[in-house]
Amino acid sequence: MLPSNDILTVSDVALELRCSKTHGHNATKGTEIDGPKILTLAETAAFLRCSKGHVSHAINGGIKDIPLLPHIQIGRRKLIVKASLLAWMEQIERTRV
Repeated sequence: MLPSNDILTVSDVALELRCSKTHGHNATKGTEIDGPKILTLAETAAFLRCSKGHVSHAINGGIKDIPLLPHIQIGRRKLIVKASLLAWMEQIERTRV
């Protein structure tokens, strides 16, 4: 189970990955917006209602005038902390207004 604060350690991420891989579900459910605190590319794409490719472009800086999407990379796997995703979205909104 992930800690209730927004600071995640590497061991927290590893636990989340182990639980989702071995049990077929996420270790925790967030309360601020339903779902896990750590998202895969597919979950992030579903949340943003876009393609996984578009999320990858956001992570790699391939979208003009959009800041990089913060992520955690473990091997080839890229994960997005939901709090970072929400802060990134707010940053984009502030710069567009």
